[in-house]
Amino acid sequence: MSSIEIEKSLETARKELQETERLLLESKAIFIEELRIRLPNELKNIISEIIGRSADRIQVLPTGEVAKMKAAIEAEKAKAIEKAVSILQKTDWLAANGKSIDFPGLVQRGPIWIALQDYSTELRKLLESYGLKVDREYYGGERVSPFVLHIPFSTEKEKKEKLQEADESVGKAYRRYSDTKARVENLEERLKQAQAQEKYDSA
Repeated sequence: MSSIEIEKSLETARKELQETERLLLESKAIFIEELRIRLPNELKNIISEIIGRSADRIQVLPTGEVAKMKAAIEAEKAKAIEKAVSILQKTDWLAANGKSIDFPGLVQRGPIWIALQDYSTELRKLLESYGLKVDREYYGGERVSPFVLHIPFSTEKEKKEKLQEADESVGKAYRRYSDTKARVENLEERLKQAQAQEKYDSA
C-alpha cells in the first residue's frame, strides 16, 4: 500500500478509535452506577452478618452506646459507598491493560479491582473500635474480610444480575477499544515506513 492509501485507512481507524473510547467510558459510567445501586444492600447484609457474629459484645453494650454506634455505622456506610464510586471514577480505563480489564470484564484480582477494596477501610476501623468481630473466621485460623467485593456471576441469562451485565459490557467495549487501538498503532508504524521508503525511492 502507498502512504496515501495507508493515511486513508489510518484516518478511518482513528475515527473508530474515538468511538470505541466513548463506548468504553460509557460502559465504565454504567458499571459504576450499578455498583452504587448495589452497595447499600450489600453493606446492609455485611453489617448484619457482623452484628450476628458479635452478639456477645452487642449484649454488654449500653442501649445508648448501641444507638450511637448504629448512627455512626450508617454515616460511615454512606461514605464508603461514595469512596467506592470515587475510586473507580479516578481509575484510567483507557490506559488499562489485560491485567485490569479483559474479556468478559474487570479482572477481580487486577489493579483496578484491588484498589476498589480500600472503600471499606474507615468503616472497618469504626466497627473494630466498638470491639466487633469483623472478619469471617474459618477452620485453621484463616480470616477473611466480609467487605471484599465480588462481581456476581451466572451462566444463565435470566439469572444474571445487572452488575454482571454491566461488567460484560465493559469487557466487550474494552476488547473493541484495545483491538482498534492496536490497529491504529500498526497503521501509524506502516505509514512511517511507507513514507521513509517513498522518500528513499524518490531520492
